[in-house]
Amino acid sequence: MEMRMEPPTDYYDEQLKTVDENIAASIATRQRLSNGKPGFPKAAYLEQWARQYEIPVSILHRIFSILFHWPVLRERVQPDRFERFVPIMAAEPRGNLLVLVPYVRQYNNCSIVSVQLESPQLADGPMHIDLDMANLRVPATSRRRQPRLLAPRIPGHPGDTG
Repeated sequence: MEMRMEPPTDYYDEQLKTVDENIAASIATRQRLSNGKPGFPKAAYLEQWARQYEIPVSILHRIFSILFHWPVLRERVQPDRFERFVPIMAAEPRGNLLVLVPYVRQYNNCSIVSVQLESPQLADGPMHIDLDMANLRVPATSRRRQPRLLAPRIPGHPGDTG
């Protein structure tokens, strides 16, 4: 399911099309090379690029913030027709962090993984981890309880077509 975004204006200088396409290609390349771990450029890099390309550092910071939060900001699939709960009941300690995956909500078009994080470090600021447990690979951030939508749906459950 694709969301349609309306531009804030009808005006577009077609001379910019190639430049804009290169920006989109660079973003896609960055996402592929980061392998799901986007990181964030050091302040010194942002300051250097701001001077070099005459771009306000605040604009660069906003762009890289969007890229950093890609998993949260990407377009969302709307779950369609709940089928069942799939119990997972997996837990994995990682230092002072305990990662729990109690269940998955299975829908016709996607799966929603319930993720719970427990740690005294959660109050210290953002944290990014990749879960690879119970045959699920799910990115998670610092919220204690957060559902993670996976599309397409997790295969191997009744109703799968492939």
